[in-house]
Parts: sequence; C-alpha cells; structure tokens
Amino acid sequence: MSRLVSVAAYVLTLATASSAVTPEAEVPTTCVNFQREVSRTKSGYDHFVRLVSDCRTPARCDVSSNSNPAPIRAVVPPGAERRVLVFKNSPDPHFVPRVTCRVPPKRLPLTPR
Repeated sequence: MSRLVSVAAYVLTLATASSAVTPEAEVPTTCVNFQREVSRTKSGYDHFVRLVSDCRTPARCDVSSNSNPAPIRAVVPPGAERRVLVFKNSPDPHFVPRVTCRVPPKRLPLTPR
C-alpha cells in the first residue's frame, strides 16, 4: 500500500513540475505576425486571423476582434502558421483583429558553485 502511495506521489510531482510554466509566467512576444482574412459564404462572411510564427518556441496567442471580443486561444509551433476563425457568417466583411502572443521565458543556464 505504501508503495502505491509513493508511486502516486511521484506521478503527482511530475505532473506539477511539467505544468510549472503557467501562462502568467510567459512573456509577451513580437515573433508572431498576423493578418486578417475574409471568406465570402452563402450566408455572410467568415472572419479569419492568420498567425505566422518566427519564434523559436511555441507561442500561445489570444485572438479576438471587434466582431468577436471573446479571446480564442491558439498555440502556434515554432516556424508554423495557424488560421483562426473568429466569426462565422458575419453580415459585414470588415473587422479589426486583436492578437496577443506569449512565449515561455528564456531559461538561464545553471552555473556550478
């Protein structure tokens, strides 16, 4: 029984350590560029935001617009692109995207004492 408790504690410790970088610990970045895109549909316009990463680490982006102020979370891998649908079947083709991206902080190398 105590062995099972030890294994469970070890797994819990690993899970806690792997989630140590929280969104609050991330830093803002400018290595993700974005552009707005509009697609015409039968019943309106679809509003998209294309994210293009030049980052060296995955970027976590919150994407919203004046047509949909609720942020949509998108993770963009290094050197990749993501297309985020922010509004479907809008009566208006015009919108203003809002994008905020963050990356994990740079880790300093450990120095021996």
